Amino acid sequence: MSEIIIRTIISLLVIIVAVSFFIKYRRLLPTEAVKTKETLIFFFALIAILVSILEPLIKKEKLPPDYLNLNKPYLETLLIVDKVTEKRLIFHFSIENLGKLPAENISYNIYSHGSYSYEQKPYYDRQLPPNGKMTYNPDFLVVLAEDVKPIIIELEIFYKASINNEDIYFRTLLNFKIPRNRLEPGVFEYDSKDEKKEPKPDIDLKFISTHSDSVLEGPQGTFVFDFDETKQSGTNIIAFYSSPSKEVLFDPNNKIIVFKVKLDDTIIVLRKTYYKPGISFHKVAVGWNIKKKEYFLYVDGN
Repeated sequence: MSEIIIRTIISLLVIIVAVSFFIKYRRLLPTEAVKTKETLIFFFALIAILVSILEPLIKKEKLPPDYLNLNKPYLETLLIVDKVTEKRLIFHFSIENLGKLPAENISYNIYSHGSYSYEQKPYYDRQLPPNGKMTYNPDFLVVLAEDVKPIIIELEIFYKASINNEDIYFRTLLNFKIPRNRLEPGVFEYDSKDEKKEPKPDIDLKFISTHSDSVLEGPQGTFVFDFDETKQSGTNIIAFYSSPSKEVLFDPNNKIIVFKVKLDDTIIVLRKTYYKPGISFHKVAVGWNIKKKEYFLYVDGN
């Protein structure tokens, strides 16, 4: 018996039982005013119960037509805006696996108006089983472009699925659009979605991205990335990312990350050590607002 039939039968039984009980209960009420009030309460409560029963069927209307034949994960994603301040948009993503198989090694890239967050795909061990839910909070990412209408947030999700004893890698690209007149806490669905298979990621993949150069050249932005110090050899200073006006440098000999911003009359230099006993994987966040003369460098949250 299909899920649609089962949930429909349950809904009808709930309606019959609830209405029968309420008719008897209503006869005991003292006045018409009280009866009217209790009827309204009952009506809205019944709607809430029916929505909770039928909600999974409503969600599936957004799935592709061949969903029932898909033997793979299917990640449904929502953008949740938690708070809007003068300087930034504070948000997270809610991800639910509506597919039939677990999604493994999940990683994310995020881009929005001069802000970019990049994760190395081979190193993350996030798992999401069928019907499982998870949240993703972008660390240190500053998103609030003053002169841009609307605000666009682009999310890439990379994951692996074991299908017929074979590891298949997927990339899902989601675009979220927030109109200026809706720039407030709330839930936003994606404006467009594209998913395709990817080749197996290279564990020694260099830091190459489609957005890093344009982000680093902007007058305002944030850039978040991670690295494994054991994958860097030698003692020479390595330029992780470089543009004519900004550089992110790695000094493996002294275990230092350097962020340089080149201005017309000076150079801003920020340094942070990244050494942690027993830990080789680190997250780096740099940010700048040249007009306001604001700069930051965080390594592992410090």
